[in-house]
Formats: sequence, C-alpha cells, structure tokens
Amino acid sequence: MCGMTTCFAYFVRGQWYQAARVQPAGLLLAVEMLLLLGISLRATVQGVLTVPVRIERSLTILMLANFLMVLLVWLTRLLCC
Repeated sequence: MCGMTTCFAYFVRGQWYQAARVQPAGLLLAVEMLLLLGISLRATVQGVLTVPVRIERSLTILMLANFLMVLLVWLTRLLCC
C-alpha cells in the first residue's frame, strides 16, 4: 500500500506530521492541491485565470519534482525494510 489516501486523510484533519510520516510525496501532492484550489476559486470569483507566463515549464518542473519524490520514498522503503 502506498499510503496516499491515509496521508490525505491526515492532511485534511490538520495532522501534517502524521501525513508526512505516512507518505511524504502525498503531503506534497496535498499541498499542491490546496494551492490549485485557491487558484481555481480566485479564477471563479474574478472570472479570469491568471497563470505564470511559462506555465508549461512550471508544470513540467512540478511533475518532475512529484515523480522524484515518489521514487525517493519508494526506494527508501524498499531498501530500508
């Protein structure tokens, strides 16, 4: 089991330390989703979506960071246990 659901459950309850212990990559994704929620709500209220000029580059870096974080967590779990 990867722990993402458990991590998100801890995150929404404000138990961030437990969320990070269960799945650090899940905590990263939960924070990203919270930021995206804020951007979406702002766009809904203002009626316009403001994004960085280089959105493709930003999203590529974000996806790479997520991938590396998940890979690091799984390698650590496989090698340490």
